[in-house]
Amino acid sequence: MNIYQCRQGGENEQKLNHFEILVAARKLTTGKEVNLLKRQTSYILALSVLLAVLAITGCSNSQPGPRELLDKYFTSAEKQDYATTYSCYNKDYQNKVPETEFISRRKEASVVQAFQILKLDADKDQGKATVTITFAPSATLKRPQPVTVQVQEDLIREADGWKIKVW
Repeated sequence: MNIYQCRQGGENEQKLNHFEILVAARKLTTGKEVNLLKRQTSYILALSVLLAVLAITGCSNSQPGPRELLDKYFTSAEKQDYATTYSCYNKDYQNKVPETEFISRRKEASVVQAFQILKLDADKDQGKATVTITFAPSATLKRPQPVTVQVQEDLIREADGWKIKVW
């Protein structure tokens, strides 16, 4: 008699028959089903670990640091991308000098040919950098040769990241 055949006898045997069906159903689980369950559990575990890692790194400060700001600032000046250069200044400066005025004046000045960050000291919210800047020759400034100067840049961390502090 198999588990689907009904035994004759009484109510107790009928209940036993339902129990036998459940036991037999569990026994019918194949190796493929067990492997599928293990694989699904592995995927869920891997996804959980990935989400935990993303949550941890997502909460870290992903804003560029002072060195990246200086690189962006001087590289954009070299490329004469003065809108990007302007975006590197602190809010106080940007509130006093409109972007269009900055770009207009910057186009009249010498072009940055090269730069080198010599020293950078920064704590949590402020920093100082010593940088050499080489400016290209300029007919407007009556300068036939490039000129190299050393400057001190003050840095400040604002809500949206590190900025060049002018005032």
